[in-house]
Amino acid sequence: MNPYCILCYLTYFDVAFIANLVTIFGIVFIALQIYYLKKEREDKSKLNEAELLLRIREMMIEHNEIHVQLRKGIPIQSNLSDEEWAKIESYMGLFEACYIFIEKDLITMGNFKKQFGYRVKNILNDKTIVQKKLIEEKDFWEDFIALTELIKKTN
Repeated sequence: MNPYCILCYLTYFDVAFIANLVTIFGIVFIALQIYYLKKEREDKSKLNEAELLLRIREMMIEHNEIHVQLRKGIPIQSNLSDEEWAKIESYMGLFEACYIFIEKDLITMGNFKKQFGYRVKNILNDKTIVQKKLIEEKDFWEDFIALTELIKKTN
């Protein structure tokens, strides 16, 4: 035996012990990598959700006139022009997009309700919108209706 060769002095049990240690350290290292990758993904997901919620809020500004009218409880007139109805439809369409974001787990229902739930309720409190859009034209508003149902379920 070579006196300078450390491996020459190891028994089978020593080699097995070292192999087990290397395996254990490898498993711990992989577990830590998975943990940190998952944590990084969660942090990135939260950041993406925050950015999306801010973008939605910016888009809501375009519909502020309708929002203020509904918030004050001023009823929408049934004899609106096509252009005025298009503004309301655009506002409601934004909520349909939000429903899709919720369904795809891009935003949470809890955060949506905190930020915009009252706006959906304001729409639902307007009898003209409910009658014309959500009853008479309900086939065109499936995602908006689904969103309202989801809000009711999470109360």
